[in-house]
Amino acid sequence: MGEPDGAGGSARDVTGRGSDVAFFGALGVLAALVFAPSLKTAFFADDFGYLALTRRPGWWHSGTVWDLSAQVVRPITILAVGVQQELFGLRPLRFHVVGLGLVLLGGVLGFVLAGRLGLGRFGARATAAVLVLHAANGWTVMWTASTSSLYVVLLSLAAAVVAAAVHQGRARRAAVAGLVVLALLARDVAIVLPALLVLVRMVVVDGPPRRRLRRAVLDTLGAWVAMVAFVGIRFAAAAFARAHPDPDRLVPVLDGGSFRRALPDSPRHLHDLFVLGASPVRMRMGPTGLAFPWWTVAIAVALWALVVVGAVLEARRGRWVAAAGVAWFAVAIVPPAFLQAEITYVNYVDLAVPGIALAVGALAERIAEPLGAPGRRGLAAAGLLVLALAAHHGAASVIRPRPDIISRAVEIELQVRADYPDPAPGSTIVVRDARPEDPLWTSNGDQIRLLYDDPTLVVVFEPPSG
Repeated sequence: MGEPDGAGGSARDVTGRGSDVAFFGALGVLAALVFAPSLKTAFFADDFGYLALTRRPGWWHSGTVWDLSAQVVRPITILAVGVQQELFGLRPLRFHVVGLGLVLLGGVLGFVLAGRLGLGRFGARATAAVLVLHAANGWTVMWTASTSSLYVVLLSLAAAVVAAAVHQGRARRAAVAGLVVLALLARDVAIVLPALLVLVRMVVVDGPPRRRLRRAVLDTLGAWVAMVAFVGIRFAAAAFARAHPDPDRLVPVLDGGSFRRALPDSPRHLHDLFVLGASPVRMRMGPTGLAFPWWTVAIAVALWALVVVGAVLEARRGRWVAAAGVAWFAVAIVPPAFLQAEITYVNYVDLAVPGIALAVGALAERIAEPLGAPGRRGLAAAGLLVLALAAHHGAASVIRPRPDIISRAVEIELQVRADYPDPAPGSTIVVRDARPEDPLWTSNGDQIRLLYDDPTLVVVFEPPSG
């Protein structure tokens, strides 16, 4: 006699969960190998500002951390950096390992979301693999300040997982709204999160497209209200701050005119973000931004063409996950493309990556459907190998050879140590032969204040006399 359905199903579930744990364990080891160069990098640029801030007494409840009127609001990241500094001291490797753990956690949430959207185990694992083995993660693991990108992705995926439940009660809707607010406190690109949640709900609910859209908007109404209220509070706080100027303000007041200032750079941002979405095999980061060799751009164009065509074909068969993934990416690149002036950093593709991951996961599952077990294992191994090689070379190419944004901080530290072996508290430190970008890349001198553990030091950047 065979086992009852319930017993057999339970046994299969236990086996499946065990294989999922093994999969993520192996994926974590692979990610550590892929991003090993990033794990070995010291602190640089904005890292010094975060670390210096979290060494001040009462920093965690200060107005600097919770200033909603500021142009940039990152309390989630600041709190995380402060806790890690309390636990680890100034040991960058431990910070980077935490970043790698956050990347892996994002893969787990992507796996759960893909399953709730209807993908099987193969497609869900493919989604997780793309999320974890993406070249942009090399930058976010390396640069502690950019873990704001990891936190916004984690919180957004968590909101999407809750929103993907078929039945949405008050508790779930309240949880989604709360997660939207937390995501906005991690990084302002989460302003588009309610729109992403609409895409998720449209995959889950049934009916013709117009009815599904209406239902999805109603189901995510709490997220929209939370987002609008949060943005309204920020602009109200900014208006109050402008009426009561504070000369000691560290971060400029939120200014709606930043959109106009960013417009001239938007075409370049869009180009960079689409290439970044394809997990580029090679890239360079310099003072003027990112640069890609032509063949990397060609690979990105070919990949996007395959993904878009595949998503359209899947949609015609009534399978909407790939199309939703492409739409997710297109929506999520809007904030960094049109709200950020100057250069495109690698982590700016942050919230868009789950979109390409879902699309690739759905298409991988479609390709694997007619294959037997050996074929699926071969496809999975080949896919992981391609992802790992692309991510390793892409991530390492940003820091080998190390760009000035990283190496210049080391040069300044060596110079200052030689010129000021034991400065008196509150004294003035002069950085000789300073470059125009040195204040930015030392976080306005916080690197030096952190070096001597003296927040009262005055740092002056003296340009070359010639």
